[in-house]
Amino acid sequence: MAEQSETEDHSLSYRTVCNKNHCKVLNVFYHEVLENHRVTTSLAGRREALFVPHEVREFDQELAWCTKPLLAPLLLDPSLLACYDALRRTLFRPEEKAGSGDSRATQLRLEIRIGNNGLSKNRPIKLLLFLDDGSQRAVDVERSGRWKKNSSYTHTVTTGPFDPAAVDKVGLLNDSSFAVTVAEHVISFLDPVGGGWVELGRASPGKVRAGSDTLAHSSYQPPPEPEVAPPDDGPSPEDDEECAEALLEHLNCHAFFYSSLLWLLEDRNERIARFEEIHCGEKTLADLVDPTPIGIMGKHVAFPAAGSEFIPEEEPPIVDDRLITLPTSGVFADAALGECTACEDVPAENDPFWKWVSNPNVCKGADISTKPPSESSILSSENVKFAGLPSAVFAVAPTPGEGEGTAKSLLDGFATELSKALLSSDPAVEISDLSATLEKLLSALEKMSKGGKEKKSGEKGDGDSGKKGDEDDG
Repeated sequence: MAEQSETEDHSLSYRTVCNKNHCKVLNVFYHEVLENHRVTTSLAGRREALFVPHEVREFDQELAWCTKPLLAPLLLDPSLLACYDALRRTLFRPEEKAGSGDSRATQLRLEIRIGNNGLSKNRPIKLLLFLDDGSQRAVDVERSGRWKKNSSYTHTVTTGPFDPAAVDKVGLLNDSSFAVTVAEHVISFLDPVGGGWVELGRASPGKVRAGSDTLAHSSYQPPPEPEVAPPDDGPSPEDDEECAEALLEHLNCHAFFYSSLLWLLEDRNERIARFEEIHCGEKTLADLVDPTPIGIMGKHVAFPAAGSEFIPEEEPPIVDDRLITLPTSGVFADAALGECTACEDVPAENDPFWKWVSNPNVCKGADISTKPPSESSILSSENVKFAGLPSAVFAVAPTPGEGEGTAKSLLDGFATELSKALLSSDPAVEISDLSATLEKLLSALEKMSKGGKEKKSGEKGDGDSGKKGDEDDG
C-alpha cells in the first residue's frame, strides 16, 4: 500500500521600489567665441635711415655659451635647452690631476742650530738619506762661511728625484777631522704637488765627533689617497658632447635667424663701442647713426640717421584693411571620466530625494555636485579659468508699463524660484512657491495673447472705417 502527501503554498505581492542609484552622466560643456579683430595698416610717415651690413655668425662652443642669455629664451627647439647644461659641463670640465710620477721630490732643506762648538768653512758636512730599499744618498752641504757657536743656519741642496714616503732615516755626516756641537737639526723636502716645505725628520745629537753621523727615523706620513667619488647617474662626458654638438648644429642650421637676434639684442654700449672703430671718412659710424636699430632687411640692419626727424605722411594714406579671427575656448566637465565616479552615496536616512546642500558629491576632495558658480568650489576656484564670453545673446524686450505682473518680471521670478527649489533643503515648500509663480506666468501670457489679438482687430477696424469715409467724401 502506498500513501502520498503533498502540500503547496503560493503567494504573490506587489510593491513599488525606489532605485537609490543616484548616478549622473558626464556633462562636458565646450564654449567657443570667435573674436574678429580689424587690423588696419597705413603709412604714418618716414625718416632717413642708414643700412649697416652685418655678418652671419658661425656658432662654436664659446660663442654659443656667451650668447646663451640672449638666445636661450628664443630657441626655436625648446627641447635643446638642456643642452646648454651639457655645453657648460663640456667647456668647464675639470682637468685630470697629475700622475704619481710628479710627486717625487728633488730639493732638501737643512735647518741647524749650533751649540758651544762651531765648525770652520772648509770642513765638509753631508746630508744623509736612507731609503726603504736599503740604498742611501749623501749630499754635500755647501757653506759660504763658518758655523759659529750658538748660531742658526739654513741650507738648501738639490738631489736626484726620490719618493718621500720611501725614506727610512735622515741625518748628517761630519766628514771632517774636527768635532762640532749640533743643538738641533731639521731636514725637510719641497713638496712638488702641494708646494711648501714638509718635514722629514729632526734630531738633537749634541757633540758630533769627526767621521760620525746623526740619524733619525723619518717622521713623514704621506697624505691619504683621495676618495674617488662613485660615478653618478648623470650624463656621461660622451653624452654631454653629443648634446652640445646637437645644439651647435641647430644654431648653425638657423644661423641667419639667430644672427639677426644678436644684431637686434646687442647691448647698446657695446654697439656704440664697436661703431666707434668703424671710420667713414672723417667721422665714425657711431657719429652717423642712432644706435637703436629699426629693423633688418637681408644682411643689413637699418639705423636712424643721426639728427634725422620723423616726417608725418601728408598724402592720402595707403591702407591695408583686413579681419583677423581669433578663437577663444573653454572646457568644463562636472565629473572626471576614468578617475572619479559620478555616483552619489545613498543618504544615511535612506531618503530617495537627494539633498545636495547637506550631502555634497565629493571627488578627490572637491565638491562636484551641481551648484551655482558662487557656491561651487570648482567653479569658484582660482585654478579654473573660463574664456570671457559676450553679454547675453537674447533679451526680453521691455514693454510699456513694465513692472510687477509683466511677462519679464514673471520670467525672472520663475527662474529664481526654480533655482531655490533645486538647492533647497526642503523641496516640498519651495515647489509650492514654484507652482504659484508658474500659474501667474501662464495667466500673464494668456492675457498678453488676448490683448494682442484685440489690438490687432481694433487696428483693422479703424482702417476699414477710414477707407469707407474716403469713399463717402468722394
